[in-house]
Amino acid sequence: MDIAVVKQAGRRHRAVVGTDHGTVQFAVADYGARLPHDLVHYVVERALGMRYGFWGLIAAGARFDSVAAFGARRPRRLSAVDDPLVAAHAAELGEAERVANAVSRPGAEAGLGADVRAAVEAELARLTAEWQALDVGGVLRLIWP
Repeated sequence: MDIAVVKQAGRRHRAVVGTDHGTVQFAVADYGARLPHDLVHYVVERALGMRYGFWGLIAAGARFDSVAAFGARRPRRLSAVDDPLVAAHAAELGEAERVANAVSRPGAEAGLGADVRAAVEAELARLTAEWQALDVGGVLRLIWP
């Protein structure tokens, strides 16, 4: 799966993701000097070999409310997405969310071994530097898995 995150002015960026199921686009929230949350998920899920975290579910064709609402003319009128693939892997998705949130906060316990934590932190630092160096309109390109 090909991932392109386009840096936009403000705190909402755009992800354009090419999957075997088609192309999806969605907003990626920015947190200032930190790496955007969905990109933290990318690092965590790759490091832990998670097959069905956020990015793995996108690759598998799962639908999320936030993805469905992006670009909709009237997103408030959309009915909630109840994707069975997401429901089937809710535990792994929840664990990905927990670890992504933990590694985003200095000193927070993520429950990772020292080697894995060091690898995640190094990759987060590398990707954060790459992201911060982008100008508005720049694109960060990633491959999943």
